[in-house]
Amino acid sequence: MKVLLITPPEKNRTVLSRKCIVPSLGLAYIAAYIDKYNFSVEIIDCRVNNISLKLLINKIKNYNPDIIGISFSTENRFDAFETVSVIKKNLPEKLIIAGGAHPTLATEDTLEKIKDIDIIVRGEGEHVFLDLLKCIEDGNNLSSVNNISYRLNNKIIHNPKIIYNYELDDLPFPAYDKLNMNKFYYVSEYIPRIYYNKTFPIITSRGCPYRCSFCATSEIWGHKIRYRSPDNVTKEMFLLEKNYGKTVFWIIDDSFTQNIERVEEICDILIASKKDYKLIIQGARINKVNEMLFNKLKKAGAVSISFGVESGSQNIIDNVLNKKNSVAMVENVSAMCKKTRLRGDFGFIIGHPGETEKEANDTLILMKKIINDGNTVNINLMKIYPGTELESIAKKEHKLPKKISWTDINISDSIISRSVKGNAPFYYGNMSETEVLKSFSSSIKLYNYLSSFTRLFMITCVNYFQR
Repeated sequence: MKVLLITPPEKNRTVLSRKCIVPSLGLAYIAAYIDKYNFSVEIIDCRVNNISLKLLINKIKNYNPDIIGISFSTENRFDAFETVSVIKKNLPEKLIIAGGAHPTLATEDTLEKIKDIDIIVRGEGEHVFLDLLKCIEDGNNLSSVNNISYRLNNKIIHNPKIIYNYELDDLPFPAYDKLNMNKFYYVSEYIPRIYYNKTFPIITSRGCPYRCSFCATSEIWGHKIRYRSPDNVTKEMFLLEKNYGKTVFWIIDDSFTQNIERVEEICDILIASKKDYKLIIQGARINKVNEMLFNKLKKAGAVSISFGVESGSQNIIDNVLNKKNSVAMVENVSAMCKKTRLRGDFGFIIGHPGETEKEANDTLILMKKIINDGNTVNINLMKIYPGTELESIAKKEHKLPKKISWTDINISDSIISRSVKGNAPFYYGNMSETEVLKSFSSSIKLYNYLSSFTRLFMITCVNYFQR
């Protein structure tokens, strides 16, 4: 059986996609896993390789797969919808299986409205996709495969959700040999330009124990964090350097520092190897770091560490975000970054449920304190995603239709939404749009100290609202 995994062409590039071209690690993990069981598989990343829909159809015809898998998020769902429509129009006999964040979080809506998608794989894909392929190959009933959804006799069927208990170390490394590894790059102010195309993302854990109202990552990966071993993580780094010349590793976990001892062990291996690597760390937790860890990370090659603080209001932190942080802890970590000379990047959001203009201003005050320590900050407007608590709140407040369809482009009616970070509607909480934008625009005074992405984001916003 031949399988083709694709990411859809990108019709309109966003600020984020102009900053970096990164692989779909999810598809690469699935490709490596099913290849292990002797399924013939290839990956076509249309965005990375600048492949049009017309060219994609030709490539599909040439490869002639039995099954096509497509992965997409809420941000690029309309590109995916158009892609499956064109595939089915030209190749109606092909079975199309969708996966990724958006199909997982808006399963019923996607299957109801997008008839060209035959089956959805919900959540982690490796084991489910393999079970599904075996089921199809053997001619068995789809009811035997957990964690999938599909249509049967004009009804949408959701098979039971189960948790696959396996060690992440048991997964093979992503199928890098099926990716165009020379195309990837990441633009960061923390590294010289010569390192942009030497930078590559790595996932060292899955899951998140926190329950932020605007995020649904735990619906995909679970609340329990599962870790790859330090030896497994560093072996992947060594392989990426040896085979592809990658020496800057962008760690994109949701909660990388949750297990401090594991992070220290990763650092120890890198320090002992005497490799000249650089680490860009995402997903650090304010309540799960210390000065000793910072010093060890610095010695292992870390050039920056990012924290999702989200708000400078203690009321919002305690009663909306449910984070185990305090403003004082954030200030302490910022000072720790300054002392150890490990650049911190602190992320904030304007527009939390119940947030007042004063509380938004508290965020700006905290941002200024962080900047005075020599760190950078980034700020975003709140956006609504399917499957989140915020989606439910927005419906109750009549800021989203109760029977919303995420296939309706009209819910993403902001030009900023499409041009900056993709197609998801903004949420302003208790503030008016004017108050939110006033608070957001006030941070322009901090322009020189904002992360490069935030600068691009703000320029786009300001240009739009000055029209």
